Amino acid sequence: MNKLIASFCNCTTGLTLLILGATYFFSTSFMSYHAQAISQSWADLETNLQQLILVMMKVMAGGYLSTGVFILCAQYLINKNHQRYLAHLILICGGIISLTSGYATILVRLHTPGRPPTLLAIIGACLVAGGYVFNLKMIKSGNAH
Repeated sequence: MNKLIASFCNCTTGLTLLILGATYFFSTSFMSYHAQAISQSWADLETNLQQLILVMMKVMAGGYLSTGVFILCAQYLINKNHQRYLAHLILICGGIISLTSGYATILVRLHTPGRPPTLLAIIGACLVAGGYVFNLKMIKSGNAH
């Protein structure tokens, strides 16, 4: 049961990060909460500013995509080999992306009219923490079932 819960938590996080990463990477304009934050539409921005925003979104996409791939691969290896250090690394990497994303969305909420998906970052952090706890329980019990 521990393996199932840990895998659910971490695979949900990993897949969500892949979806977010793909969304940010393939976007041709900013998100609706970006428009809310600056009270301007995409078309109202100068081309140079549009390009700068798209580049920053692609950088975020890289962080989301790489973290998502890492979490999925690491969870697979934990399930297969019960390597404790991978549970720690998932917590660290997943925690960093969740906490920095959460912090950024809170700043946007506090200082602009934008309403970014802060709850998604909170849920992500909770899933990573849950995955960590159940991975450690699985590893400690010595079985993957």
